[in-house]
Amino acid sequence: MVILYYCVQKKLNLYKFGTVSIGVALVIGLTYTMFVLPSNAVGQSKIVSIVKGASNPSSTEPYNPSPLSVPVGATVTWINNDNTAHTVTQGNPSGNTPPNGFDSGIMAPGKSFTHTFGTTGNIQYYCTLHPTMLGEVIVK
Repeated sequence: MVILYYCVQKKLNLYKFGTVSIGVALVIGLTYTMFVLPSNAVGQSKIVSIVKGASNPSSTEPYNPSPLSVPVGATVTWINNDNTAHTVTQGNPSGNTPPNGFDSGIMAPGKSFTHTFGTTGNIQYYCTLHPTMLGEVIVK
């Protein structure tokens, strides 16, 4: 109301004032979207495919993509696109499995598993049924 009164008193062009105001608001909104939102991973999600033939020991990338880089707070969904059952279990087959680590349990073909990463680090995972299947999520 104060701005409108000022514009009338000064005989300013309200159309021009409104156009400039909308332009400024758009620039502020775009700047916020470009620089503030990407640093906040809430709502971000990534997909990792368990590829066909993943259990073959000669498979070089049973989880695709791997390694996968994500920000803290991102959610990753693994989808079993193979024709056999698999797991996604935090740790590695050498027994380095955290007691509270994530574990999908046995995932039939076509099933998926989702996990949200709350802390930074290089998180290794593997398939307990096929220990040559190794993957990694890098959380920054």
